Amino acid sequence: MDRDDENDPEYFAEDDGDVHDDAADHDMDDDADEPSSLDHTSLEFSTSAPAAEIRDFCLSKFRTMDFIMEPSLMEFLNRYFASDGDAASAIEALSTSYEGLAQYVNLFAEWLIILGDEPTKVKELIENYMENILVSSFDPRKADRIFLQEGGNTHWLNDLIQHKHWRKMIYKLVETHGESLMLNFTIKLIADAGHQNEIPTTITAVSQTDVFTRVFDSAMGRLIDRQENALLDFARLVANGESTFLVAQLVMYSLAYEAPGGLNLMRIMQDVSDSVKNQHILHILLIIARGAAWPRAMQAVASMSSKKSLNPADIHILHQMYIIANPADSLGPPPVALLRFRDFLDLLVESLFSLESKIPSDHRIRYISLLAYAASVVEKWTTPSKKSPIPMRLEINRDDVKVTQEMIRKALEFIAKGPNDIHTELQNIFTVLRFPVISMGMIRWIGKTVKQASYFKFAGESRNTPVHLIILDEIASLHPYLHEKILDLLMELFETAWPQMDMLIRLELQKMFLDRMIHLVSCGCVLPVLRFVRAAYAKQDTDVSLFRHFVVELVDIMAPPYSDELMQLLLPLVSDKDITGTLRTADGKDSISVFLQDCKAST
Repeated sequence: MDRDDENDPEYFAEDDGDVHDDAADHDMDDDADEPSSLDHTSLEFSTSAPAAEIRDFCLSKFRTMDFIMEPSLMEFLNRYFASDGDAASAIEALSTSYEGLAQYVNLFAEWLIILGDEPTKVKELIENYMENILVSSFDPRKADRIFLQEGGNTHWLNDLIQHKHWRKMIYKLVETHGESLMLNFTIKLIADAGHQNEIPTTITAVSQTDVFTRVFDSAMGRLIDRQENALLDFARLVANGESTFLVAQLVMYSLAYEAPGGLNLMRIMQDVSDSVKNQHILHILLIIARGAAWPRAMQAVASMSSKKSLNPADIHILHQMYIIANPADSLGPPPVALLRFRDFLDLLVESLFSLESKIPSDHRIRYISLLAYAASVVEKWTTPSKKSPIPMRLEINRDDVKVTQEMIRKALEFIAKGPNDIHTELQNIFTVLRFPVISMGMIRWIGKTVKQASYFKFAGESRNTPVHLIILDEIASLHPYLHEKILDLLMELFETAWPQMDMLIRLELQKMFLDRMIHLVSCGCVLPVLRFVRAAYAKQDTDVSLFRHFVVELVDIMAPPYSDELMQLLLPLVSDKDITGTLRTADGKDSISVFLQDCKAST
C-alpha cells in the first residue's frame, strides 16, 4: 500500500498495525522476568527448548489482542507447527483474540470522510491521537531494554521515520527523554535518511559525531541563506555542550582563513558567541584566536571583557605588547585577533566615541593606537596540516596603522566640538568616514546624540534634515556591513514616542526617519527595511500618511523584476486603498498601478 495515499482510509489502519506490532509483544513480555529457554522479546528459540514449551509460548502470543494482524504471525505459526502444534487450538486462539481495532479505525475514518471531513484532517486527527498515547505512555527504560535485547535490529524504526509526523514525535520524545539510547539511535537513523534539516538543534542527540556533522552542515547552510531564526537555531546547536561549541568554532575559524570569502564567517562566529552568553567560553574563544602563546595579553583582554569595563593598567599592557613591541622578542606582538574580540573592541569604540569621554588624557593615545592597530593590521598565517598542526605567523602588515590612527584622532577632534558645531566640519567628517572603524564609532556617537530630548526640538518644525542623519546616509553609502546598525538606530528612533512634541512634528520626524530607510534601500538594504515597515503596518498604530509617503518614495526608485519575498512584503501596503487609493489614476499609468501590474506579471 502506498504510504502517501492520504485519501485512502486504509492508510490509517496500516500505520496503526505497524505501531501495534512491536508494542503488543513488548508490553506482554515486560512483566515476564522468570528465566526460560525462550527469548520473550524475539522469535529466537533455544534449540534445547522442549516442544511443549514452544507450543505454549506460541499459543500465548496467539491469544494477545489482534495478534492475527501482526507481521510476525507466519513466523510464529511455522514454529508452532514445527513443534507439533494443533491447528484447531491455533485457529481458536487467533479468532477469539481478534477485536479488529485497526478495522474499526478504518471504519470510523470512512464515516468521517463520508460526513464531509477532509481525508487529510481525518489522517491528522488519528495520528495526533496515537501520538498522544505514545508520548504519554513512553517508558525510556523499557524502550532501551528492548532496543538492547534486539541488538539495534529495529526494522520497524526504519518504517516509522519515513513519515514526517512520526519523526516529529521522536523529536518531542527526545526533548523529554534525552538519555534514551533508542531515541538517540533513532535520531541518527533520521540524519542518515537525509532529514537532518528538520532535526531540532536543541536536543542532546546532536552531540553524536555523525549527527552533529550533518546537522551542523544543514544549519550552516540555512545561516548563509539568511533564513528566519537561522542564527538562533545555529547558536542552540553550537551551545549544546562544550565539545560542540569548540568543534564549531574551530571549523568556522579554519574556514575563515582558508575558504574564499571565509572572513565573513568571523561575523557569524561573533554572533554565535554573543548568543551563547556564557563566561566559560571566553578563554576558549581567546585560545582559538591564537592567544595561548601570549598569556599576559590574553589575560588583559579576558579581564576587561568579562568585567565589561576598560582599565588603564590592562590597556598599558596591551599597548606595550602591540605598539611598543620588543624587537628581541622572537614571538613578536600577539595576534591582532585578540584585539578584535568583539566584547573588547566594543568597549574600546564605546570609550572613545562617547559624549563625555572618561579616558584619562595621558592614556588617550594608547586607546587610539590599539583601536587603529585592531582596525588596520593584516596578518598572514600558515595553514595547519598534519605535518605542522600549529599555525605560524608569516607576515604582519602594519602599513595602514599610522594613517588610521591619525584619522581616528581627527574624527575625535571633530565630534569634540559638540553637536551644534558639527556641521562646520561636515566635509572633513565625510573624509574620515571612509575608514570603517570610524564610521562604526560615529554611529554610536550619533545614536547617543540624537536620543537626547532636546535634539529634535526644532528639526521637525524646520523640516530640514539634521546633520547627524546626513552623516548616517553617508555611512550607509560607504559601508554595507554597517547597514544593520544604522537600521537598528532608525527603527528605535521611529518607534520613540516623543511625548514632549506636537503630533504634527512627530509625524514629520517619523517621515524623516523613513527617508533615511529609503536611502538604505537604495544602498542595498532592501528586505530588512521592508520587514520593519511591514511589521509597523500590521500593528495598525501608525498614521497612514507615513506609509503613503514610504510607498511613493520607494516605488519611484524600484524596477522589475521583483523577488517573491519583496512582493510578499510590499504588496499589502501598495494594494491598500487607504494608502494608495488617491495616488492611482484612471488610465493606470501612475507608478502605483504600474508596480501592481509588474507584480501581477511576475506571478
